[in-house]
Amino acid sequence: MLSLIAIAKNEAAGMAAFLNHHQDLCDEIIVVDTGSADNTVAVATELGARVFRFTWCDDFAAARNFSLSQATGTWALCLDIDEFIDPADFPRLRQALLNPPACYQLPQWNYYNEPQHQEWQPVRGRYPQREQGYQGFFVAEQYRLFPTGFNL
Repeated sequence: MLSLIAIAKNEAAGMAAFLNHHQDLCDEIIVVDTGSADNTVAVATELGARVFRFTWCDDFAAARNFSLSQATGTWALCLDIDEFIDPADFPRLRQALLNPPACYQLPQWNYYNEPQHQEWQPVRGRYPQREQGYQGFFVAEQYRLFPTGFNL
């Protein structure tokens, strides 16, 4: 079972797109709200996420570990509300969980239009919906997929 974990504050504008996009990938979606003043909690609840409140204490790891403690899945996928796994990669990600290592490092593609960055490379057309409006990207490897008993 795969639990998607997201920490949010004032993310109502992007919440529906994020949750709807990942519904077919994950068995449960957990949103931990750290003090939103907008209707982040209402949107997330309405769309079926399990929502918890966490008082922000200037410690992102504490908020992430709290979110992990709420997961009921065997695996946790931690994303920000503005991050999306491409649907073409859903089957590969699910397949990877059948014979897993301890955790997975996932490439985070950061799109922008500043080719002077030393790791910048032009868009390739692999993810046209995300690449729209950008000339290039750079990749940063992030540990985002791991067993739920893992603490950051």
